[in-house]
Amino acid sequence: RDQGRPAAEGFRYKRLSPGSKTTMGIDTVGSHRGIPIRVTSLERTVVDLIYYSSMNKRSEIDEETAADALNEYLGREERNPALLEKIAREFGVERDIRSTLKVESRSTESEGMLLKL
Repeated sequence: RDQGRPAAEGFRYKRLSPGSKTTMGIDTVGSHRGIPIRVTSLERTVVDLIYYSSMNKRSEIDEETAADALNEYLGREERNPALLEKIAREFGVERDIRSTLKVESRSTESEGMLLKL
């Protein structure tokens, strides 16, 4: 608490170095006690899930959860594929996203549906 870190047990704290990864796809929507309240966009949330998933050689989030988030994102009207691609490129996960889309596309095509971006 003295350092502004969450006190909840089992909570893992991550700190990113200043730069585009700390601001891309993140909006400040106000403040609380002088601390900015930052909210991630849909695109940034999907990229974060893929970045921290096992498909990106990290094990904090399982691959199925990241793929589910991507599929959920694709079904939303307010999606912005150009922004998703831009943020994914910055985080180095654009190949992981494309691979997931290809796998999902093949599985949905086999069920008679076509996945569209």
